[in-house]
Amino acid sequence: MYVKRMRRYHLFEFEDLNGFPDVWRRAMTRYLKTAVNLFPLPGMWADKLATLGPREGRFQIVDLGSGSGGSMCSIYSGAASKGYTPR
Repeated sequence: MYVKRMRRYHLFEFEDLNGFPDVWRRAMTRYLKTAVNLFPLPGMWADKLATLGPREGRFQIVDLGSGSGGSMCSIYSGAASKGYTPR
């Protein structure tokens, strides 16, 4: 059986480099948090998580690698509005 492998790209983020100014790093993080919350994406993610969650309404979200976690508050509130209790 032939399995096609996806090519791996080793990318980086400028703000993770040692010499990157901290003031710019904070500004970029705040900008991304604001930009994500201006669009309906967190609500759409909450809808998806709600459909994947257990029927009793309680589930745990483990947030890995989302930077500031800026959209997680919106996702939590969106899931809570659907009757779920995320932790």
